[in-house]
This record gives sequence, structure tokens and C-alpha cells, in this order.
Amino acid sequence: MRGRRGLRAPAKGEPLSIYRQFWACLLLSSLLFLTIVFSLKAFPDLGIPDYARAAAIALVGGALLIAAVKEEGRKVAAIAALLALLFFSYARTDQYAPTFVLSLGMASALVYGCAREKRGFGGTLMKLGIVRQRLVPETLFAIALTFGIYSLMFFMFLIYKSLGIADAQNVIDIVEYLPQRVLLLAVLVNPISEELFFRGLLAPRIGIVGSAVIFALFHLAYGSVMELFNVFIIGVIFAAVYLSRRSLIAPMLSHAIINSTAIILMRFGT
Repeated sequence: MRGRRGLRAPAKGEPLSIYRQFWACLLLSSLLFLTIVFSLKAFPDLGIPDYARAAAIALVGGALLIAAVKEEGRKVAAIAALLALLFFSYARTDQYAPTFVLSLGMASALVYGCAREKRGFGGTLMKLGIVRQRLVPETLFAIALTFGIYSLMFFMFLIYKSLGIADAQNVIDIVEYLPQRVLLLAVLVNPISEELFFRGLLAPRIGIVGSAVIFALFHLAYGSVMELFNVFIIGVIFAAVYLSRRSLIAPMLSHAIINSTAIILMRFGT
């Protein structure tokens, strides 16, 4: 029987249990993969020796697998470990593979959490306010929201200029040389996965500012102070919109429009 908010209490062995295990596999495999990649790629830059990196992989990976066995069983842990190895094999031929896996992990985190609450996919969409009857009004609101953000960013640009902060070129230099598949990911996938994670999962738990800070920190690789401040401000706005309107449709659409226009301007605007 379905409850008011799309909740469902399945009997043991019903499909929702398999559904939960599926998302548990995706989440765990993403975490295991990112643990390996971070240890192998990032730690050398910090001067950490090989044995310490191996120990970090063993400790963190082992802890994740033990937790998975306890929560979801050995089968899920074994499949997730195999998936992580497949991801790692793929990453050896494609340097942008971690970006894809990170997006997968972000989306999986929220959906798995909802599955643990005994929500199916439909119940998850209802919880996030992604329903047909709200599509048109939220789309119109997303367009207005995006124009408002553009206006605010122009005002912020004037402030950065007056303060002598002008490092937007750092972002342009990175985006200019990204392959098309990564740009498509930024337009079609990241707005969904990031909104699911930062707004859908984090904002209700750690608040508007906390989720915006973490959102901004995920953009540190661009090496731009302007980017960090802009992303933080946008994160605050999107979190406030989601928590007030109880729908992720507008933040997702606005996020996609902002990413699209930014990429077009950086690649073709000069």
C-alpha cells in the first residue's frame, strides 16, 4: 500500500529490496573508486609515500566494504568492489572518468538514501517535487531565477573588478580545452547529479550555507576566487529555492542553463 508521500513498506524480497541494493552498489563502487583515485593521484602531490597511500586505500576501502557487508550483505559489497575495479580500468584510458563516476556517486547517494526510507523511484521524485503537475510553473520560475542570477553575477563582477580580483581567465583556460563529452556532462548530467546531492541531500541536513560551502569547495580545481564566490552564492540561492518551494525542478533547469551559457561564452565568445 502506498502512503501519502509515496512511501511504500515492501515485504521482504520484493523488488524494492533489489532496487535498494542496485543503488547501494553504485554508491559503494563510486566511493571505492574515488578512494583509490584520490590516494593514487592526489597524495603524490602532497609528498605522501607509496606505503602510506596503500594503507589509506586499504583502511578506507576496507571500512567501506565492512559497512556495506553489514548494511547490504556480502553480495552487494562484492559486486561494488568489482564495479570499482572496472571504473578504475576505464580511468586508466580516460583521464576524465573520475568526473563521470563522481556524478554517478552524487546521484546514487540521494536515491540510495530514499531507498533506505522504503521509497521507490516514484516516491523519490515526489519527495524532490519532480512531478508532472509542477513542470510548467517550475520551468517558468527557473527562467526568471536564471535572469535574476545573471543580474546578481553582473553586480558581483563589478565588485570583483573594484577589489582587483580578476582571475576568471583561470576557468576559461580549463574549459577551453575540455573535450566535448565532458562539456555535455556539465550541461546534461552535472545539473541533475549536483542538485540531487548538494540541494536534495545536503541542504535539508546541514543547512543552506553548509551545503553551499561544500558546493563551492568542489570547484576549487578551477583555481579562481571569483568562481568560488560565485558558486557559493548560486549554491545559497538554489538551496533556498529548494527548501522554500520543495522542488528541485527550478534549480536543476537553472543550473543547466547557467552551465550551458558559461560554456558557450568561454568557448565561442572570444
